[in-house]
Amino acid sequence: MLQMDDRQLYERKYFDGYYANDKRRDEMYKQEARRIQERANFGNILDIGCGVGGFLSTLDDRWKKYGFEPSEYAAEKATARGITMLRNPASIDTEVFDVVVFRGTLQHMSKPIETLAHATRGLRKGGLLVILATPDTDGIVYKLWGKLPPLDAPRNWVLFGNRFLRNILERMDYENIEVLHPYFGTPYANPVKDFLAFLISLFFGWRKFAFPGNMMEIYAVKK
Repeated sequence: MLQMDDRQLYERKYFDGYYANDKRRDEMYKQEARRIQERANFGNILDIGCGVGGFLSTLDDRWKKYGFEPSEYAAEKATARGITMLRNPASIDTEVFDVVVFRGTLQHMSKPIETLAHATRGLRKGGLLVILATPDTDGIVYKLWGKLPPLDAPRNWVLFGNRFLRNILERMDYENIEVLHPYFGTPYANPVKDFLAFLISLFFGWRKFAFPGNMMEIYAVKK
């Protein structure tokens, strides 16, 4: 039987390298946290695929923080930061969270729709579902080259476009769905360099570069 278990891809070597001294990531966490707090009151927040707990640690103590992470190493690190870890998404209780976050994780899940359904069950009515730092296949860069800088081929399962995700969330009975494409003002943006790289890629082949539309954020309210 096919085992769709990627835990061996997310152990200490991955997390120590991925999260090591990345000031741009830390600044992006702060920007994302501000956008959540503009849309939600403080309360219980769950981060599905929380890694070592870096994003949740950006939030202050007015939030009660929960996480799920399949990597035992990362889960231990998150627990040490005061985050309450859940056993698995299927164990989420009904209507206990004010906010559920997927930060850069949906494309790495073998069963993303099922996991979204578990998250929806766990949200209170009026609660906020947040999808952050997720590649958007509806963007012009992916449409032209079929590539995006953040894609990590060994760890990808499903690559989403924002229209596909919006449709899924509408089917799951969400409302007030907002789709954002943060670029200008983010720590990853270098407009002159990035737009030049876009033009060079058109004529001489693909170069990695940040660009408007590459990455999406989605905010949706549970009815």
